[in-house]
Amino acid sequence: MSGQILDATLVAAPKQRNTNGEKEDLREGRIPRNRPF
Repeated sequence: MSGQILDATLVAAPKQRNTNGEKEDLREGRIPRNRPF
């Protein structure tokens, strides 16, 4: 039997910040303007 050694590092990702207008759009099912994707 052979095994594998796995080395992983977890890095915190930046938190997504939505403006109040974007939050309102999301609640109503609309995609907010100026999204990066």
